[in-house]
Amino acid sequence: MGNVWNIGGGRKDDQKPHNRPVQKVGLLYALFTSRYLIVTAIVALCVTTLVLFVTTKVQKATEAAAAAMQSFGQTEITQRFESYLTRIRNTGQGNLEVAIMDEMAILSRTEETRTFWGMLPGGKDYAEIRIPVTYRFYIKLEEDWSLAIKDRLLQVKCPELRASQPPAIHTQGMQKRIEGSWYSLNTQANMEQLEKSLTFALARKAPQKALLARDEARRTISEFVRHWVLDTKLGLPQDTIIQVYFPDETAPLPTAPVSQG
Repeated sequence: MGNVWNIGGGRKDDQKPHNRPVQKVGLLYALFTSRYLIVTAIVALCVTTLVLFVTTKVQKATEAAAAAMQSFGQTEITQRFESYLTRIRNTGQGNLEVAIMDEMAILSRTEETRTFWGMLPGGKDYAEIRIPVTYRFYIKLEEDWSLAIKDRLLQVKCPELRASQPPAIHTQGMQKRIEGSWYSLNTQANMEQLEKSLTFALARKAPQKALLARDEARRTISEFVRHWVLDTKLGLPQDTIIQVYFPDETAPLPTAPVSQG
């Protein structure tokens, strides 16, 4: 029997259906791509969750540390410092000298006398003494202290600044001067009275000088506290600023001048 041909031409045997490898490859590629995208999405989700978890933990730890430092500064830090002061006092050092001031003190005395039962003037006698004086200032370690930490600022409320009594008088540098008219009667006696009142007069001036010595005292107290912080290893930042103020002063603002070591 001869070959059978279809109308469209060609042999009937050639009309077998052909495979479509392109479609199969496309399906496999789609499946592979879908799985890859799903895995990628799962990995991305896990990484994002991990990052959020770590970030939250770090934030909470930071907040807890800050709260602990704030609590530490307001409570434990003063108690630890007072314990430190107790150990110092046990060595016999009850006072901490924080400032020294040298000056040339000038004291004078004028006396007007009269003679003949007060009827006639006896002249004016003037006496003056110039003498080098050293004033020393201290604080009592046993009195109340208060320390508070705010960020990188350590505020220290220290005891009252006092003047050591009596001040040191350097008699080798004393200079005397007297003046009086030719009919003055008590010129030398006036100088003697001034010399007798010298120590008392300088002692009365010492507390007034304490106000002038406060800046130097702040620096000394700041160094004293800073050494304690370093010795006890409190974990405060090295650039912590120490701010010192006295009982009759209000706590200074952080923007005010401060003492730095």
